[in-house]
Amino acid sequence: MAPLERYSRDEDPLPSEQGPVAGHEGTGFLGRRQLVALAARAKNSPLIDMPLRYFPLGHNRAVRQLAAFREAPYSQYPALVDQLTHGALERARRTSYGQAFGSNIADWPILQKETVRGDVERFVSPWRLRVPAATGGTTGIPLHLWRSLGCVAAEQAFLGDALGSCGLNLARARVAILRGDVIKEPQDRAPPFAMSTHWGRRLVLSAAHLGRDTIDWYVEALNRFRPDVLITYPNQGLNLVRLAGAGAISVPLVMTSSETLATSVRHEISGGLSARVIDHYGQAERVCLAIGVEEGSYRFVPAYGRVELIPGDDDPVEAGCRHVRIIATGFWNDAMSLVRYDTGDRAVVPAGADAATLAEIALGIVPFQGIAGRNDEFVLAQDGTRLCGLNQLPREVAGLLQIQIIQETPTEIVLRALPGNGFGEAARRQLMANARARLPPSMEVSLHIVDALERNAAGKTPLVIRRNP
Repeated sequence: MAPLERYSRDEDPLPSEQGPVAGHEGTGFLGRRQLVALAARAKNSPLIDMPLRYFPLGHNRAVRQLAAFREAPYSQYPALVDQLTHGALERARRTSYGQAFGSNIADWPILQKETVRGDVERFVSPWRLRVPAATGGTTGIPLHLWRSLGCVAAEQAFLGDALGSCGLNLARARVAILRGDVIKEPQDRAPPFAMSTHWGRRLVLSAAHLGRDTIDWYVEALNRFRPDVLITYPNQGLNLVRLAGAGAISVPLVMTSSETLATSVRHEISGGLSARVIDHYGQAERVCLAIGVEEGSYRFVPAYGRVELIPGDDDPVEAGCRHVRIIATGFWNDAMSLVRYDTGDRAVVPAGADAATLAEIALGIVPFQGIAGRNDEFVLAQDGTRLCGLNQLPREVAGLLQIQIIQETPTEIVLRALPGNGFGEAARRQLMANARARLPPSMEVSLHIVDALERNAAGKTPLVIRRNP
């Protein structure tokens, strides 16, 4: 078996997604594009990654808040949330956008993604060290974001707490990751297909190389690594199980995220890997968090963000459940406080849930069934594997308004791009490079610049359309 690529201490550790930056898009000691490039390297450097993930001012404060909720009776939850909300509003009021509003959250309007995207700097707090982040979301609309160092560390605390409920100490665990990380060019089919980092305690696997011709390598690598937890997308975990076969790999715990975890997929991953499966719902905007430890039972984490579940006459209702909009205010991102942000997602709640029940669900007191949608954003490779993480394609592409991915045949992909101001040849190259890094060389990718994207019967523009895969 070919040796794994390893991070060398001789490499110059560079700022990562968690690395500091001062100033705006074109100011500070580095621009955004340089920081994003450095982030890809630094997140694999334990000398920088670990201190920032456990940065005391963020991590310890989050741990204390989690403990405060755990020790408090449910009757005190609203007061605890109000206290955290007050701090979030005070930070948000220091921004250009927030100056127009007061200290009562009811006076703040619901914030749409398009508003943030139109002028990101209006939402950035002045004089804060911050780090770049981005999302393509579930719509293919890219959004540049910024996070504070405390936000990065708090996220680690909440992730550790969720896994700790299943008996895992994340700080000491052996972690395997099968998500959207780019390890090397997809056309390079020679092993290894993973990178070992954090002094051998983290194994980052390439999803783009997972297939029938490489599965034996993945099975051997995972069995040799013996992970305590596998962090993956649901569809990637499903690929691994179906290609390897049930029982070929054993992992005590699997954490899924970024896609809806269907019941059938949960069962297949759990049975195939002999694993307990925990699902994690969050967003790149870091405004709210929900954890699903058991099938069909999710709870919002009230220490993470304030959740409002707002029913509407147009809410989809099916199988006795209503899909209700999730509006949220994050508590931990001092660099970019988003107040009453429309996540674009919907919580699946009982159809008859009244206002009091919705409030208890939002506080994490009462569980809900899950998150609607987010489960069909993949294309199919010729060997049947599901290629996902495609919402990463528009990240950091200048001037791009939105994309849509059309799979015409098993080997033909069409990228439809809706251009905006500043979308030029460099942006075209970046978008195609993003696609080529995540799709196998057997797929022919073409880029079409369009004036409008295709809508489905419901009037929505899905990120992925599979015509005849």
